[in-house]
Amino acid sequence: MLQGRVLGIRRGLNRQYQREALIKVEGVGCKEEAARLVGAKVELKWRGNKAFVGRVVSLHGDGGTIVARFRKPLPGGVAGMEASIIL
Repeated sequence: MLQGRVLGIRRGLNRQYQREALIKVEGVGCKEEAARLVGAKVELKWRGNKAFVGRVVSLHGDGGTIVARFRKPLPGGVAGMEASIIL
């Protein structure tokens, strides 16, 4: 199990994708290492026993950042939270 930190919600010029988050994984520094994580399960713990569950769907840039899509929309204060990536 790897640990990561949520950088923020994925967004474009005109809209936000509330179900998708950009996550920087500790120890992953390039896109080749991050490519092995595509399809892995991601879990965010939120205020006690509530958890948001999703999957890694793609890469974001060349620095090893991943895009995770969740089943339910994420709250606005999700930036900076810790995420668990389960291989």
